[in-house]
Parts: sequence; structure tokens; C-alpha cells
Amino acid sequence: MTRQEFLRRNVECKRRARISMFLFACVFIALFAGVLFPTAGPGRFVSAFGIACLVGLCVSLVAVLWFCRNQARSAGVACPSCDGGLLGHPGKVVIATGNCPHCGK
Repeated sequence: MTRQEFLRRNVECKRRARISMFLFACVFIALFAGVLFPTAGPGRFVSAFGIACLVGLCVSLVAVLWFCRNQARSAGVACPSCDGGLLGHPGKVVIATGNCPHCGK
């Protein structure tokens, strides 16, 4: 992959990550508000609503962690030798040296 291709993929990956993180943040805030301020009817329904929001909150956190872990690979910004992510600081090292900071190839 050429340097220009790498930079283009890196920029595209960052753009996709910003959009996805914004959507995850909206879902997270809505579910967190549902846990903190249950406005449903009296009794057990309020508890069930709060528990459902808490479960949704946990699922959204797992989804964010999974997304962050796999975004370099899905965007094609990963080392072909070691499959190490080349976003952020490792990407700067690749641009400067032309070698993967994880495996050196």
C-alpha cells in the first residue's frame, strides 16, 4: 500500500469512527438517563424499565469496545504481517519510517 493510500484510509477510518462514536454516545446517554430517571408507571414496571436500560447500557459498552478493537482491521489500516492496528501513534510511526511499530516489517 502506498503512503497516499494509507493516509486516505486513515482519514476515512477516523471519519467513520467519529460518526459511530457520536451514535454510540447518543444511545449511551439515552440509556443512562433511563437508568437514572425512570419515569414509567408505579411499582415493578419502573424496576423492569431501569433493569432493561441497564442491560442496554452494558450491551452498548461492549459494542463500543468491540468497535474500537476492530476498526483498524475493518478499514484496512492494519499491518498485513502482524495484524496490529496502525491508527493514532502507530500510524504516525508508519508514515515516518515506513515500518510497522509492532513487528518492524
